[in-house]
Amino acid sequence: MTKQILALSSMLTGSLMAGSVPAPTYSKAPVPPAPAAPSQLSYNTLEVGWLHSEWDFVNLHSSDGAYGSLSYSPVEHFYLTAGGGWESVELLDESTDLWIANGGVGAYLPVGGGFDLVGEGGVSFYGFSNSPIGDDNDASAYFRPHVRGRWGNFEVQAGAAWTNLDISNEWAGFGRVYVGLINNLDLSAGISAGKEEYTLNVGLRFRY
Repeated sequence: MTKQILALSSMLTGSLMAGSVPAPTYSKAPVPPAPAAPSQLSYNTLEVGWLHSEWDFVNLHSSDGAYGSLSYSPVEHFYLTAGGGWESVELLDESTDLWIANGGVGAYLPVGGGFDLVGEGGVSFYGFSNSPIGDDNDASAYFRPHVRGRWGNFEVQAGAAWTNLDISNEWAGFGRVYVGLINNLDLSAGISAGKEEYTLNVGLRFRY
């Protein structure tokens, strides 16, 4: 009788253990945030081209010249940039040389659909030389909030630029269009327009 009771007890215990559900476990480790989406645009670029400006300053008329710019993104969502240019500015009866340069850092945030929100800031310089009234130069901080969008071989940039140079408009709107020619090479065209001058540019951009 005792053996039968022990056998029955063993069967009931095994049945209960087999049908039991383990208690849930909870992890207190924080869940890492999802990584930001990568940009569809390239911020590693080299651009060169031609400039033409029309001035509304006293004694300053049209000007033509050349420009170059370099952009490099060492880490995702940030880039470094530098550029400069030269223009021969027509005065009443002669001309003068205008030199411009800038260097800064930018940050970009992809928002989907091929669009990035971009903010760029740094230092801008300019100088006149060979002027009949003597040389002149100035420096200022600058800031360029803008958007960029790319669809296949077509890219646009639009926004505004602020600076406080003697010859600047403080705020000037700008727009640029890039059309792919061959792999990593784009044709560029754009305009920058403020209260007292506007500038047209045409050039080539290499994406590396």
